[in-house]
Amino acid sequence: MIYIIKKREPRSLTEHKKKLSACYDNCPKESIRQSLFEEQGHLCAYCMRRIQNISEMTIEHYIAQSRSNLRDSLDYNNMLGVCLGNRGCELRKQTCDAHRGDTTLTVNPLNQSSIDKIAYRTDGSIYSDDPAINTDLNVTLNLNFKEGSLIWSRKQAVDALKRHLLKKQPEGQWSRTLLSKTKLEFSKPSADGAKIEYLGIILFYIEKFLRKCK
Repeated sequence: MIYIIKKREPRSLTEHKKKLSACYDNCPKESIRQSLFEEQGHLCAYCMRRIQNISEMTIEHYIAQSRSNLRDSLDYNNMLGVCLGNRGCELRKQTCDAHRGDTTLTVNPLNQSSIDKIAYRTDGSIYSDDPAINTDLNVTLNLNFKEGSLIWSRKQAVDALKRHLLKKQPEGQWSRTLLSKTKLEFSKPSADGAKIEYLGIILFYIEKFLRKCK
């Protein structure tokens, strides 16, 4: 996961909440999805898969609707954009909010300290030393589903990072200057606002390499 900085809610949602009949079911979902899509750099808030367009995005309520009131259900700060999570497949193959249901989460993409408790292994698997967050990652969100592509894809992202660094500096310990420059380069969205897929694991390993620098 990566830390998500919330921006101002779309005007259409602000106007919608002024109506007496306002509720989540009749809110302007398309403009909300577009706002989340841009805010998150076209990445799923949980697994960091690339979302190609808003038709492939679902609005996720961090505080599940079944556990929230009307205000929370229309609170833009309670909304995240997530991928379809293999909806339609059997439950064991689903990920992200499709697998989560309405289970309460401890990990929170909107909280930097929460994201800082997430780590990755060299095989691309995701984990946390915090037992509650580790349960979120492995059980609730199913982000280490072994028959899926997530673990493999995260490893491929790290391998691409290493190839990039080796091309820039083939020998010796990678310099702090190179790593810092690479961090800025990889963090910068493309011209259309898209961030690099699986950016969270890339940043994790850059920071790990930086800590080894003298």
